[in-house]
Amino acid sequence: MPPRALPSSKPKTAAEKWKAWLNSEYKDEQKFAANLSLARAVGLFAASLVVITQFGEAFAI
Repeated sequence: MPPRALPSSKPKTAAEKWKAWLNSEYKDEQKFAANLSLARAVGLFAASLVVITQFGEAFAI
């Protein structure tokens, strides 16, 4: 078994950390589906909030 290379001791930059995290989230199908579902729910909530605040008097009785 060949010896393994040690990981570099140089700290990762924020961009490298972000790219690694994004890659791990995208590769895992369950995480990706959960994140997509969460993003969809947040989008619907934000859209409904905008509609209620902008057109709230239309719903008043």
